[in-house]
Amino acid sequence: MRIDGEYFVVCLTKFLFHYGMQVSQKIGINPELSKKGDHNMIKQIKGSVATQRIILLLMSVVMILAVVFPFDVSAQYHVQENYIDSSATGYSLTFHMYLNSQTPAALNSFIDMLNAAPNIQVIQNRGFAAVVIPVTPGQPVTHMSIIPCIGNIYGVTGARGQAFWGWFDDEALSKGSGGANPTTRLDPTTGLRRPALAARCMLVETIQSIATAATDEAIEAIFGEGNKNLDLFSVWSLWGDVNDDGVVNQNDLNLLSDHIAFGHIPNLAPVLNINAADVFADGVVNQTDLNLLADYISFGNFWEVILGVRPQR
Repeated sequence: MRIDGEYFVVCLTKFLFHYGMQVSQKIGINPELSKKGDHNMIKQIKGSVATQRIILLLMSVVMILAVVFPFDVSAQYHVQENYIDSSATGYSLTFHMYLNSQTPAALNSFIDMLNAAPNIQVIQNRGFAAVVIPVTPGQPVTHMSIIPCIGNIYGVTGARGQAFWGWFDDEALSKGSGGANPTTRLDPTTGLRRPALAARCMLVETIQSIATAATDEAIEAIFGEGNKNLDLFSVWSLWGDVNDDGVVNQNDLNLLSDHIAFGHIPNLAPVLNINAADVFADGVVNQTDLNLLADYISFGNFWEVILGVRPQR
């Protein structure tokens, strides 16, 4: 653990001062001895003065050392009030809860889970709740156990869920249109940036890149020139919205049907949000998902058909 030099000095100084006061009170001048002219009184006075001089000397030495040495008992992180300070290593990953206000209950559940984790503090960054994780290029990324817990928002009676698409950086979110000259693509309802349909979660790749970054060039390729922080944004999409246009309709059903029929054939496989396609939420995309999505589109106006129900274990 990294110990702050100023904090250490203040604590030690308080201790020495408090101890000095106790010594003065315990072995100070005794009035009874003064009346008797007892020779022991002189010894007590000398002892008291000597002790106070020693304490003052120790305080002076501590202050000098605090200036010369920063008292940095080096480990990786500075933990203060349950918060990991990324300045301890210089590099960091910032995970943004990039979710619109239409699902506040789900967002709050994620934030509560993060706040309950050891050494984690949720902050506000760029308008969203965020968690900062310190990293050291060339070393395994630690303190990551809580991040994979951020995932699907399952559908329940009376509330539509959202499929977790993954973590994406600013560059991926600035090329959401795809194609040869990609541009930024925005959600028509929330105005949040969207990745390209073919984009996949960057978390594992990013962590592996940081752990193996052994040169300045490799580090710069991850964080950018002159930067020491990489922002990653969590992206969700409506269950069944496989073309990611903000609505679930016949166009999504047709696209999912094409995927099931031709997805295994090179050059014929359509591009779609595969995470949103798993409306049965069992980890695979197949005819079962197509049937459920067809029921939702055909009968959803007559009775409730829930997409993305939490799987039973």
